[in-house]
Amino acid sequence: MSQTVEDQKDAHGGTPSVLFQRYGIEPRSVIDFSVNLSPLELPESILALWNQLPQRIAHYPSTDGAGVKAYYTQRFGLDADCVIAGNGSLELMYFLQRVQRYQHVLVPQPAFHDYQRSACAGGAQVHSCQRPLGQDYDAFLCSAPFREALAKVDAVFLGSPNNPDGATASADCILDLCAQYPNTHFLIDQAFIQFLPIPGRASLLNPQHLRPNLFVFHSLTKYYAIAGLRIGSLIAHPESIRALSQVREPWSVNSVAETIATELATCSTYDTALRAWLATESQHFDAALSKIPGIQLYPSATNFRLLRLNDPSQYDQVLTELLQQGQHVRCCKNFPGLPAGCFRIGFQAHDANQALVAALQKSVS
Repeated sequence: MSQTVEDQKDAHGGTPSVLFQRYGIEPRSVIDFSVNLSPLELPESILALWNQLPQRIAHYPSTDGAGVKAYYTQRFGLDADCVIAGNGSLELMYFLQRVQRYQHVLVPQPAFHDYQRSACAGGAQVHSCQRPLGQDYDAFLCSAPFREALAKVDAVFLGSPNNPDGATASADCILDLCAQYPNTHFLIDQAFIQFLPIPGRASLLNPQHLRPNLFVFHSLTKYYAIAGLRIGSLIAHPESIRALSQVREPWSVNSVAETIATELATCSTYDTALRAWLATESQHFDAALSKIPGIQLYPSATNFRLLRLNDPSQYDQVLTELLQQGQHVRCCKNFPGLPAGCFRIGFQAHDANQALVAALQKSVS
């Protein structure tokens, strides 16, 4: 798979400047709905740490990201020998692919494009199969087309919750697959798992769920809205982590990230506040979005929604008008497997969400 530098500029959210240039719009301040970050402010205890950080950066961090590992031990009961800390979970996806050198990797579509890109970077041939939007995720994983594709590869990459549509598989279903296909590696991205109202049913961040062929990626970036800091992890069976650690570069996590991660482990009230806010805001936002004629809403329990224009020919016009009003949504043209006319929105503050609804009502005919 080839991908140009220009392609990469538009490969993720948070780049309104790309759309300003594409649609010939004078750059301006925007509310960025293209990113899937928590709209809540950082916990007060984290903000209080900033004055201490200059002292921390004068010293080397731990060689293995011990502060990040401590977060997973305290929050999820995972031993440090089950975790590799990294500069965001995305960096660890590429790391695993380079080390394992899979020959054939399955990426069901639609999916986050870096699953495919990281597999190609590791030298794998990427296979795909289509998951119908709106289909129950567990049902899809039990379906004949998926099982037929799975039998031909040595690894499969799944997002759960999945980006861009938020579909989520149960932990039991994935663990059953691990048992049924012991020679296949299951690479599961759970960057959004903490946003779920009750993560337990779907979460693989559990010491009881460790399997020799299961590799779970997790990120603190989105849940705590610290995208510029980059903190993530790869969670796997201790034997797998031991082998991977032999070829892992030292000092992959900086001392600022370690300090913040250690403190975040104590911020349980943040979880309560965020999930309560998200439950209330989801009801308001979904009700308002579902009433807009000309738009299809794909339900999700995460902090983002996938929408589709019934008339895809309006796509560029609608995105242009939103940008002109200072609202940047995620263009989804680079998500393979999505029908034409799809875009994604991440939750922002309530007033901003309502303003987006009003703008969509005006732009979509």
